[in-house]
Amino acid sequence: MDDYRNVCSAMLYSLLTDKQTASKRCDTLLVLNRDNMSYFIRQLTLLITEKFPKLLTSPREQLYWVTNRMVAKEVFGVDKLCINLLKQIQSGDISDSNVWLADSMLQLFCGNKNWVYSQPYLMCTALYTYLRLIAEHNAAHLHGLRQNEVEFCIAMLRNRLGLVECTLAIRRYIA
Repeated sequence: MDDYRNVCSAMLYSLLTDKQTASKRCDTLLVLNRDNMSYFIRQLTLLITEKFPKLLTSPREQLYWVTNRMVAKEVFGVDKLCINLLKQIQSGDISDSNVWLADSMLQLFCGNKNWVYSQPYLMCTALYTYLRLIAEHNAAHLHGLRQNEVEFCIAMLRNRLGLVECTLAIRRYIA
């Protein structure tokens, strides 16, 4: 088992630092999978929750890319990575890196709506996050992003989420 964990750790390092081989490494990781990706997802979760603010731009982009790839493959547990990435979007911060993360996650969700709709807690977390961001993204250069956030939230509320589910999810955040 230690060998498997070492290989996963090495793959993670390679995925985050080498864009040219990332696609090949990701495919290899999916083939070598022994534990339903749980160790790999745990490592990514630790990286997101403990080190994300300290990461440089390139590893952040690669971390998003890996998450996007895992969402496309519907890897079990990737919803937790998405939730943790949403938690990294800082309130009141309209810096380029924060806006990039908000926009990237929104694109991921809009591009994988059926998967997002199958994850009720993720839907509620995303809705709460983007409802909060709509009020903050009122600068002229953020108009397009704000419009996309509004459309996403409206679609979520109209099509998939019930008021009770939303209220319970938002209550978890406030409490």
